[in-house]
Amino acid sequence: METAVDQKVQKKKPEKKMPFILYSYCKSSASWRVRLTLALKGFTIGKQVEYRAVNLVKDGGEHKKDEYFALNPAKLVPTLVV
Repeated sequence: METAVDQKVQKKKPEKKMPFILYSYCKSSASWRVRLTLALKGFTIGKQVEYRAVNLVKDGGEHKKDEYFALNPAKLVPTLVV
């Protein structure tokens, strides 16, 4: 016998994974151009594109850490993961 909670769990749609992840710094002109191009192509930051901020100032720059190096060996922003 199913409960109301079981029925809700079954009806719950799986979360859609965003097709792109943009690693960016808000004051970077290169990042701004990528965001502009994505917008012109019809992609919405927050809906189709996940935005992850990379601070270039804090602790010598998050873009210089090993986690970011795995994404972009050049250690530059922006990085667009498809």
